[in-house]
Amino acid sequence: LAAYGTLFGKTTEDDARKAIRDENLAALKAAGAGKGTALIVMTNGPKLAAYGPGSRFGWLHEQTGMPPAIADLKADEGHGNVLTHEAIAQANPDWLFVLDRGAAVGEEGQSAEATLKSPLVEGTNAWKAGHVVYLPAAELYIGGGGYGSLTSVVDTLTAALSK
Repeated sequence: LAAYGTLFGKTTEDDARKAIRDENLAALKAAGAGKGTALIVMTNGPKLAAYGPGSRFGWLHEQTGMPPAIADLKADEGHGNVLTHEAIAQANPDWLFVLDRGAAVGEEGQSAEATLKSPLVEGTNAWKAGHVVYLPAAELYIGGGGYGSLTSVVDTLTAALSK
């Protein structure tokens, strides 16, 4: 924001956007307070990967204040930690934050919902409580560093956690 504000001579607008961003992130953290554990899952057709703190999508844990349902995920796995339906069931997260990579890049194939639909996942606290949040795929996967993309992802999570 600061770089674009300076580049285009719009530092006043930059300050306003920073204030809005900070308010939105504070609202997200408040919405996530006391809501239990979360598991960040990326589907790629039938494949599953999990992301924990310090990873590519680990900022979601930090900004929601929600601890990971699987504590020992490696942060340096660029493509995520390999995940199975059994591991999701064993972790039994209170929330599933789901990114559909195929949808993000416009690939045909199995959707995230179809990939996750199994008795093992359906038995988790998250699934039974309706706490499965399908994140804006392209915004998170491709445009994750942009202001609009960040706003879309944060708004989606805040709305889901505030229900």
